[in-house]
Amino acid sequence: MVALADKRSWAGRPRLAQDIARESRLILRWPVVVVAVAVWVGPLILGIVDARGGVYRDNLDFFGDLMNSPVSLVFPLLVVLVGCFRLFEELGHRAIVNTRMRSSVRATIATRLTASMLVAFGVFFIAVLAQAVLAFAIWPLLGNPSVDPSVYRMGQSDLAADQLERFGLSQAMAGGPIVYSLLMATWIGFGAAVYAAVGTAALVTLNNRFVALLTPMFVYFGLTLFTSLLQLPHFAPMFSLFPIGLTQQPVAVTVAPTVVVAVVVACCWILVMHGLTRNARLG
Repeated sequence: MVALADKRSWAGRPRLAQDIARESRLILRWPVVVVAVAVWVGPLILGIVDARGGVYRDNLDFFGDLMNSPVSLVFPLLVVLVGCFRLFEELGHRAIVNTRMRSSVRATIATRLTASMLVAFGVFFIAVLAQAVLAFAIWPLLGNPSVDPSVYRMGQSDLAADQLERFGLSQAMAGGPIVYSLLMATWIGFGAAVYAAVGTAALVTLNNRFVALLTPMFVYFGLTLFTSLLQLPHFAPMFSLFPIGLTQQPVAVTVAPTVVVAVVVACCWILVMHGLTRNARLG
């Protein structure tokens, strides 16, 4: 019996992977692709325009300017538009209910959740990686416009030491721009996956789809405002994901707010999955 159960489990895994891949493709329709392209291209255009009126110490400064785009302010909203909009539409015309004839509600929602997180991760990973390529690879090839460390009276040795202490997670510059770029792209991608999970959980549990779609923004800004009132800005979710402009803190302090949100939403999903069969909106 155990061997038979194991065979069924392994046999179901390719099907699950296929369902997730199919769902990911369905998420990436033209409205979502438009938002994704805006996330990719918008910060690059704004950064290039801003560079014409500023002076940077080095390419890390320029990368920080790219990261400080308006995307950081509306990050969770962009995440749900990319990762959760298909589920938002499906719940509007009860398409989820129709899938129960083909698969269990838990399998359906698990597929939607995984695909939503993967798409959100991928879109924002690519966005940050594009900014890093512009700042650390293309910008030097163009002659490093607006980069002039002499204005700050800093030599190369001073810059190297300053980069490691400049802002949150820049400690990774010890491994060079490639290591730092991959770390930041993965970190922002992880944050996008977390807030996609928040949005998906809200859509599944709340009756008002519009409130549910805005729930990640409420969490993001609500906790950021709360920590600011406590004069603890380093513990704000916004500055945890985009730690540019604040004095550097230990890595554990920088990542803690986002990790806490991830743990809480994971616990919430355990409860959500447990109660799916009794969820009237999905039945």
